[in-house]
Amino acid sequence: MPWSKAMAPPRSFGVFAPIGYVVIAFPSEAEAAKARQALLTGGYEDGEIMTFSGSQVVADIEKTRDNVSILAYLGAELDAQRQHLDYARQGCGFLVIYAPSEAETARVINVARRFGARLAHKYNRFTLEELLTGRASR
Repeated sequence: MPWSKAMAPPRSFGVFAPIGYVVIAFPSEAEAAKARQALLTGGYEDGEIMTFSGSQVVADIEKTRDNVSILAYLGAELDAQRQHLDYARQGCGFLVIYAPSEAETARVINVARRFGARLAHKYNRFTLEELLTGRASR
């Protein structure tokens, strides 16, 4: 079942970790809104795409920073969180898109590139993949 904003954000050891989702930072909230519309036009449903402003991302990270487990330092999630925070502070807009299959992920990334995505992370069960660079990490 896809996660929604009405639910508590999925976390792993206290760090945001939405398994099966792609998190994308766009240069602005306007570009994120355009990408969201393109995804909706292309067949995504409203509940499969969530939009977050840079200020929302900053607030969430700062609110949960003290609750991060020491185990989170073993994975790539904290590095991704730092990247999200950096882009959020620059005023980027974010989309979090449910894309559990490789085909859906590829489709999302094609749209993201059209709207100048600066960062894209795919949260798999055991890995965090940097999609725009193609580097997988653990």
